[in-house]
Amino acid sequence: MQPLDFEFLKDRYDFELARKDKLTDSLNLPIGILTVVGGLLGVMVSGFSYQILWLSKIFVTLLAFDGAAFAISLLFLAFAFHRQTYGYLQFLGEFRDAERMLEDYDQATAGARFEQYLRDSLIEAADMNAKMNIRRGRYLSLGRLAILAMVILTALLGLPYVYDHLKVAPKIPVVHIDNLDGRGR
Repeated sequence: MQPLDFEFLKDRYDFELARKDKLTDSLNLPIGILTVVGGLLGVMVSGFSYQILWLSKIFVTLLAFDGAAFAISLLFLAFAFHRQTYGYLQFLGEFRDAERMLEDYDQATAGARFEQYLRDSLIEAADMNAKMNIRRGRYLSLGRLAILAMVILTALLGLPYVYDHLKVAPKIPVVHIDNLDGRGR
């Protein structure tokens, strides 16, 4: 096998395109986690009483860090998904036209020159795709780290939330057996 034989180049090109699809598919879980945790944050924000000053300060501080982690993870995931520039091989008709032009120019070297043109096209597209996949992979990794921080902060945020509900929650009225008829006796 030659270091850059046609089969190797084709396999590398195909590998980078398959990797692109895997990166796109791997965005589903982080987006699902963001949706669930974002909903949980909404419930906590609206359900917190804000009646105990020191507890409210802790809650709001944790909420600010949690919100920042949420925004950062969204930003990194958006970068991983948006502005994807991938290289693809030319249309088959363009290859045919290039081959014919080379044959018209010099039939003796047309085959070797066309093969080199095809190899160069594969190399250029595969390299472009590899660089894009590396970039997207980095953003996806950073987004996952931000999601991990967000999940940890949300768990910590749950502590003052639960404490608030235990201390400030409305008391459930006790109904005595002798008061079941509703006359207030």
